[in-house]
Amino acid sequence: MTQRWVRVSALHTLCGVVLLAGCSSAAPVIPPSESPLPVPTSAVPSPVSSAPAISTSPSPSVTWNEDQSDAADTVLRYFVLLNDLSKDPELAVDPLTGIAVEYIRDADVAMITDDREAGVTQVGDNLYYIKDVGPSIVNQDGRAVSVKACTDSSETDLVDQSGESVLTSDRAYFVYWKIEVEKVKTNWMIVDISNRVMPSCEL
Repeated sequence: MTQRWVRVSALHTLCGVVLLAGCSSAAPVIPPSESPLPVPTSAVPSPVSSAPAISTSPSPSVTWNEDQSDAADTVLRYFVLLNDLSKDPELAVDPLTGIAVEYIRDADVAMITDDREAGVTQVGDNLYYIKDVGPSIVNQDGRAVSVKACTDSSETDLVDQSGESVLTSDRAYFVYWKIEVEKVKTNWMIVDISNRVMPSCEL
């Protein structure tokens, strides 16, 4: 099953807890069944909001160049931003302009708007695992990096104004993402997203 976006438990696109070294002063909390790719400390993003974060210990064997770190940072900031927008209906969607190209931004805004008009909000936080960051490639538009991630949404939900879940029992809990990030002028932007449902994030 592959499509532009899969409805992931409490979410259409991306949201939740970012697994990144140094994101939080809290002690690391990692599900024992999961094995996320350690993230170099050089890739720590600037805080977007107060969304929760879980840190992992970086591995000395993981080395990213500046482009790879910037691309991973862009993806993680996108995760956090969409998490905030899904949980707080009062937040403006304007910051999406600086992180995703128009067709992705329009799809995100449409889904967020639909939920807000229906009185639906997200509860809980997803887990995000960075699985791979590809090499920096020079193309006609500048530089591009492919980032692969997996989302675990087993602890999240979408609820209506009465607190009842609006999701079905067959919803997808684990989704594997391939996210293309390009440097547009001076700014790294998400330019394409594809995904597929997976049985777990361990694969």
